[in-house]
Amino acid sequence: MLFFSNPKRFEEYKDFNMKSHKTICTSNIDGDNIDYFIDYFGIAAEHDEISDNCGTLILRLLRNLNVKRIFLAGFDGFDNNTPNYIDGYFKEFYGATSFDNKKNAIEIKRVSEEVAIEFITPSIYETVQ
Repeated sequence: MLFFSNPKRFEEYKDFNMKSHKTICTSNIDGDNIDYFIDYFGIAAEHDEISDNCGTLILRLLRNLNVKRIFLAGFDGFDNNTPNYIDGYFKEFYGATSFDNKKNAIEIKRVSEEVAIEFITPSIYETVQ
């Protein structure tokens, strides 16, 4: 299963063998080979501001689908002192800050009030205050 909430990321991976995977996209994405569309604002605009982080969006979606337990791997946060992605995976990525870590940690905490969330790999989000 593939989940996309960012049109740019979807375009980068549209040549990936999507036909062998079910694909879920938020409604702000147009394209072929999309099996399911989810209303973008239905999961992005829950509070005073819009959260556009793909990880927090899928957590909200899973919560809305009444999933009881979520295990997270590789959702480790942004560290300005280390590479944040596998080389070549997301090409160049700039602009993530410690503020993004705080926003994502808050969203994870909110979802975890309704769904059990367990990190199976280390994550900055577990310790951000």
